[in-house]
Amino acid sequence: MKQVYRYDPQTLKDNGSYMADDDYQLKSNETFTKTPNGGYPPFKYVRETDSWKDSGEEGRKRVEAEMQKQHEEYLAKHPELGQPSKSQQLLMAQQANITQLQKMVMNQQSEITQLKKGAN
Repeated sequence: MKQVYRYDPQTLKDNGSYMADDDYQLKSNETFTKTPNGGYPPFKYVRETDSWKDSGEEGRKRVEAEMQKQHEEYLAKHPELGQPSKSQQLLMAQQANITQLQKMVMNQQSEITQLKKGAN
């Protein structure tokens, strides 16, 4: 058995694949050349070199936009995942309190230093 890769005859874009017998004769819009594992779809077949070309920067942007869209749709269906948990909220509040206390200590230390200078 061999993997056969199809492409659209007009656009030359990847159009899926299927398994065929070892003695299978390719049609005009097919190849045994595997599409790349890396890169960004859609892949385009290059007849002159019997190879595939990815869609490059344009494809990367399209894939990232689609992933962002899917992420936003998922969070819209599950809004609790976009919010901090109760324990995270508690930790954030504690950190804010600690920061406020640190500022208060620094101010008191500054005032003590000023008072010591005035007493001398």
